[in-house]
Amino acid sequence: MKKLFIMALCVASLTAANAQKAQVDAAKKLAGKTEKISEARSAINAAMQDPSTATDPQTYVVAADVEFKAYDAARKKLGLDISKATPEEKMAMDGFLLTAYPNLMKVIEFQANDPKGKAAGEAVKRMKNYVENYYQAGGSYYDNKKYYPEAYQAFMDFGDIVTNPMMKGQVNIPDSIAATSYYYAGLSGWAGNNLPKAIDAFVKARHAGFQDPDCYIRELASWQNLMREDSTITAKAQNAIYDLSKDGFSRFGLEQPIFISNMANVLVEQGKEKQAIDELTKLLQQYPNSGFIYGLRGYVNDRLENSDAAVADYRKAVENNPGYETMVNAAKNIYHAGITKWNTLDARNANVQQERENIRNNYFNFAQQIVDEAKKIAPNGDASALDYLQEQLDYAKTSLK
Repeated sequence: MKKLFIMALCVASLTAANAQKAQVDAAKKLAGKTEKISEARSAINAAMQDPSTATDPQTYVVAADVEFKAYDAARKKLGLDISKATPEEKMAMDGFLLTAYPNLMKVIEFQANDPKGKAAGEAVKRMKNYVENYYQAGGSYYDNKKYYPEAYQAFMDFGDIVTNPMMKGQVNIPDSIAATSYYYAGLSGWAGNNLPKAIDAFVKARHAGFQDPDCYIRELASWQNLMREDSTITAKAQNAIYDLSKDGFSRFGLEQPIFISNMANVLVEQGKEKQAIDELTKLLQQYPNSGFIYGLRGYVNDRLENSDAAVADYRKAVENNPGYETMVNAAKNIYHAGITKWNTLDARNANVQQERENIRNNYFNFAQQIVDEAKKIAPNGDASALDYLQEQLDYAKTSLK
């Protein structure tokens, strides 16, 4: 009786396995029949859920084929001329590609169950045949402006296919194109306001060798926006911004001053002003004529309330053509330092008038000279940021006696 029971169990298991194998075969036969795609998907999904076929790589080869053949059928319907497709038809057609790719990754995940490598070989063949279509799909989705998540996925899939070790020697696509595709995925995540995904894509682009500073800058902006939205990730975001800025500065130097600026800002926000001063001082040994770095050190000294050191740095900054923003900061800092010194003068001192004259010349008049020069280089001729300072300087020069 026991032997009969065991035999019954074996027969039942074999019957269930055969039933699910039949689902895979059914999906395989339906693949390519556009009107039957829902039926094909239903059959293959049932096989994916059943333990007897859920880890069989061949199940996922068929699942991918259901989508690829639907894509091919849609192209054939257009006479292979995709340009004839309406935007809606193109988006739907490209959707088959996006659904297919995760199934190919499942083939690779379960390739240990495919000792002869037949299924893995089939997956590589599919990726080789369709890889360029993913890049084109990303562009179509992005240009449509309504499908940024889909654009993100298509560009990421393309990059992942090209850089997959199994594809080595299979496709003649440079890694630089994969890096560019990851960058476009980052732009798609940014445009779709999915900042964590944008960051993931920009990171992949950098690691794949994408050298445009815009990739670094957008990744920085993504972290900064995330930090504003969620204060619980402040420490993580600040560390990421600092490391990314350090990497960006090592690659682009002062050609992109945003990187060194972010490094200093993070250290100041973390209460590490002394470290910021030390790092900026070392950089000044490398770039002794950088007005921008002098201006940054002046800003940090100001935060430390090292007024005299801040003024000295801002004076050096102005001597070295630092740019509009630094000149504005320098003028403000020097004016305020002058007011502070003015307010500490002792009117009973016999030399007080001479001291006041020195402050006018060395602080107020000097700040005015900076303002005048800054106005000449204001972006788009807009020097409104200096309006209030100009009022203060006018008052200091005419009313303070």
